[in-house]
Amino acid sequence: MGKKPAKQATPELQSGLVSDIRSEVSEEASPLLRFLLVKAKFIAVALILVVAAVAGRHIYSARMESRKAEDAEALGRLLVISSPAVRLEKLEEFMVGAPDSVRTAGWFAVMEAATLLQDNDKVYKAWKKIGAADPSMKVVSAMGMAGALAAQDKFREALDVLDAVADGLKAGEAGNVNSRIVVLAELTGDYKRAVRACDAVTALPAGSADAKFWAQKKLELEEKLRTQ
Repeated sequence: MGKKPAKQATPELQSGLVSDIRSEVSEEASPLLRFLLVKAKFIAVALILVVAAVAGRHIYSARMESRKAEDAEALGRLLVISSPAVRLEKLEEFMVGAPDSVRTAGWFAVMEAATLLQDNDKVYKAWKKIGAADPSMKVVSAMGMAGALAAQDKFREALDVLDAVADGLKAGEAGNVNSRIVVLAELTGDYKRAVRACDAVTALPAGSADAKFWAQKKLELEEKLRTQ
């Protein structure tokens, strides 16, 4: 018997699939699914930006939108797999040829599954892929990579990753990055570096960091530096 033609992803069908996924989604997969669904809303906008205003444009746009919706649904089906090990395996297979429209969400899914399995090498690689797929996630990606390295006691490597993104950050990002640098530098015995990071944190605008905590931390580090 010949294959039946593939069913088109109508708005009604898409809505039903989304509801079905939401009803089945596991607790740890839910944030990823929400991320995926939010990103999917921008598909039509992306198409408008890249499709030239020529005859047949509307037909082409509709076909591309349908294809991207199918990709999002395919990823969504993997997110509801309850076993982290099986979910990770299937996600890694999916990401081999995953389209750009779902790459960031897909690597987030890989990262979370690998985190549940405490596979820090795969966690590191997934965070690196996230940063490559979405440049706006560069700093978050670096913090994730540093965390995965630190979990493997690779403190100096983790410090190098954060140092690479530490300059020119906004207050919130600067506080997050430099507070981690303080911890990692102290773990490596580089107290001078830790003190400089403390200064960077305490120099942030009021309310963006716990000034008293970091001032006390700086005093502790300076004492270690004197007795080193």
